[in-house]
Amino acid sequence: MLFDVDKNKYVMQIDSTDRLINKIPKIEAHLKGIRHKAFSVLILNNDGKMLIQKKS
Repeated sequence: MLFDVDKNKYVMQIDSTDRLINKIPKIEAHLKGIRHKAFSVLILNNDGKMLIQKKS
């Protein structure tokens, strides 16, 4: 499994009701399976081919 290991990237840890708990390193959230805010934006053309993918 590949992860972005930039130690300067953080995510917002949340509880099961979407309340903010803490700011934690992104790699820690992914390695430990910690619930956190995230989103993805995909832009597809008319043929369904992905043109741009942005994750946060």
